Amino acid sequence: MKKNLLATSALIAAGALVSQGALAEAKPIQIKVGGYHEQWVGFASNDGGSGSDVSGVDVQEDSEIHFGGSTTLDNGLTFGVNVQLEGNVQGDQIDETYLFVRGSFGEIMLGDENGAAYAMHYGFATNGPGLNTGDHQNWVIGNSFSLASTYAFARGDNDSAKIRWISPRMSGFQVGLSYAPEATQDDDGFPSEATNHPGTAEHVVAISANYDGKFDDVRLRVSAGYQDLLDVNSNSNV
Repeated sequence: MKKNLLATSALIAAGALVSQGALAEAKPIQIKVGGYHEQWVGFASNDGGSGSDVSGVDVQEDSEIHFGGSTTLDNGLTFGVNVQLEGNVQGDQIDETYLFVRGSFGEIMLGDENGAAYAMHYGFATNGPGLNTGDHQNWVIGNSFSLASTYAFARGDNDSAKIRWISPRMSGFQVGLSYAPEATQDDDGFPSEATNHPGTAEHVVAISANYDGKFDDVRLRVSAGYQDLLDVNSNSNV
């Protein structure tokens, strides 16, 4: 009975956003294929401590194929979907997969994607093996620089199933919120204390705000975010 009530409530909420007539007249979503491919050749010198120095030349690569599309209803709402296929992994072949709806309220996203603090952060080296991507750990031993980057906000919550809201931008300012029932990537299982592995977080919340403004020929971008792993066996606040 409780499940039926929840399902009915969800249908009522969906009906408040989209009328049956608008759906009937909407054009089908046409999926487009995109993505990127990057190659790097570099040299890294690491002092591992206790005489374990590791230095040398390495070749790194990163590639993804993206499948996505959207459609706009007569009421102005835009619905879309995105699925990303990883090209250089042995385990997690599907990276991010989610649907979204956009309107005057901003954007609501549901699925396996980054949290608000990660998605709204501004940083340097947004492409390539920089601090803002997490790829630096492929070259540098350890992860001592992650707290200075967007990647810090992905700790324990990278692409886990969540709901995220990002507001429209007003006078340069934008805010966002996200909530993930559990921080396990690509996991459709119901979160439960009985099956929760030690150190695996549940109830991950994130809040973020940023500013993007231009003054003459100068563009200013500033961001701040907070993420908390509320239920975990160890102290995992970021």
